Formats: sequence, C-alpha cells, structure tokens
Amino acid sequence: MAENDRILVDLSDDTEETFEKEFNGVKYNFKAYRNAQNDRIYMSIFDENMVPIITGEKLMYGMEVFGTISEPRLPAFYAIPYDESDQVHEVTGATFQSPVFIFLPQDDDEDADGSGTDFNDDLDDDEESIESADQTISDDDAINLYGTDQIVGGED
Repeated sequence: MAENDRILVDLSDDTEETFEKEFNGVKYNFKAYRNAQNDRIYMSIFDENMVPIITGEKLMYGMEVFGTISEPRLPAFYAIPYDESDQVHEVTGATFQSPVFIFLPQDDDEDADGSGTDFNDDLDDDEESIESADQTISDDDAINLYGTDQIVGGED
C-alpha cells in the first residue's frame, strides 16, 4: 500500500493527537489517544464543528475502525489497523505507527497480483448458487422436520 493510503498519527511526544480528514467532501475531525494504564490506542470521530459522533473506540488489529457501529453521521470509509510486514498482530503504544498503521484501503486499489480489491464479496448475489441451493431442498412430504402431533407428544 502507498504512503497516502494510511493515516499518520504521532503519539510519541504526547498521549493524544487530533487531525482532520475529508471523506466525500465532508470534513471530519479525529482524535487518537493512548491509554497509559492498559497501553492501548483509542480513537474518536467528530463532525466539522467538533460535535462528537463516536468517542473512545478501541483500535483492534485487523478490525475496521468504527466498523461495528451503526451511526448515520459516520462517513463511509474503511480504516483498518494493520502491519504490512505481518510481524505484529496487536495495537499497543509500542506497536502503533511502527509497524502497525491505520490503513485506508480503497475499493479501486489493486493487489500485487493485479486483481481489484473487493470488500463486498460476501454481499454479491450469485444467481447460480441460489438456484443450486434451492435444488438441494427436498420436496418429499414424507420428511417432516417439525414433527406432527402424533410424534411430538400427541395423544393416541
């Protein structure tokens, strides 16, 4: 990934840093900070007027930042803490920004093999697989998966 595909945050001199990013023409403010007690990195996002949208999201290695939160004010973007060298698999104060960076992968990025990155592969509709799944369902009336009154405690 290229250098501009990542968010550079300097927490070496301080325990927090604020920065601004623009997504789809809208400016957002971010605050990254390190909790010295548990040596973890957290991130908050604010709108352009510094109104909090999400505060205190713990950065988890390989997991999308703000990815599990459904909030309509969040911008549509992917931000993933990741180590390109694949040596470190944890986001801590010691690993953050060297070697773990917050990457902003794009849908039009290309992998080393030249194929396009597809973040929504699981959501693709594949008519052929849907039809084959329908064919595996038995139409045999002799099989009753839910039982009948006679089988499930019915009186004779």
